[in-house]
Amino acid sequence: MERDEPNYFAIIPANVRYDKNLKDKAKLLYGEITALCNKEGVCWAKNEYFADLYDVTKTTVSTLIKNLIDNGYIKSKLIYKEGTKEILNRYLSIVKDPIKKNLKDNNINIIINKKEEEKEKIIDFYNNNFGLITPYIAENIFSYLEDGLQQDLIIRAMEEAVSNNIRKWNYVKTILNDCVNNQIKTLEQYTIKQREFKNKKANKTTANKKQEVTYNTDFSEYDQYVKRD
Repeated sequence: MERDEPNYFAIIPANVRYDKNLKDKAKLLYGEITALCNKEGVCWAKNEYFADLYDVTKTTVSTLIKNLIDNGYIKSKLIYKEGTKEILNRYLSIVKDPIKKNLKDNNINIIINKKEEEKEKIIDFYNNNFGLITPYIAENIFSYLEDGLQQDLIIRAMEEAVSNNIRKWNYVKTILNDCVNNQIKTLEQYTIKQREFKNKKANKTTANKKQEVTYNTDFSEYDQYVKRD
């Protein structure tokens, strides 16, 4: 039985192709990981998938992944069962446009990529409070980042779902869609909007109470009745 081959394109950028610190097969693997990340947001494929795809051992795949991580091209994130050290899953993500700074003291490379760090924090919060994130939801979340919503705002929306004990993605999505529709992209803007809403609600409640008091203390009809007597 023939193995099904992937039907998507893999692109290997020049900085990866010509990096002498990378093994040739690591460069090929990078292209595969990039394609899967573009398809699902992050790469959920296990080592045995790559081993079967390229006819190598899982140990070889682990070595190649480490080669890419050590040189700052990808990140690996392990997901543990809550309260244990049991690994439930692992995903790989691409470090886009890595900036490498050569430190003279110890000659190591530091990878700076704010976007990837933001994604990682959001995924960590989701996994810790909602359960294991799916590729579909991860892709949904990343789309809000692409729309310009700040990481802190997305996490705040998830915090509200947790505080209201409604740990569902659709609830979070409703909050984020409302933010997009109202051109709210930062946590500061969202906080101001919430404050305005609460003040408006409080003023409306106060006005209703005043109307109620005025109505209850209006004795004009009673006075007219007394005068006629």
